[in-house]
Amino acid sequence: MPIDEDTVHKHLRSLKTKKAIGLDHICARLLKDSANVTVPCLTHLFNKSLSSSKFPT
Repeated sequence: MPIDEDTVHKHLRSLKTKKAIGLDHICARLLKDSANVTVPCLTHLFNKSLSSSKFPT
């Protein structure tokens, strides 16, 4: 079952922006503010990972 853009958008909107930056050094505010541009790419990346069973480590 593929992930759709609406689902990715919903999860980006729900990110807490007052939390500390994680190991990836990407802040939640950047992800939320750039969602209109990044959602298609992130959705494609997530679906490719799922279909190939290969996940970043």
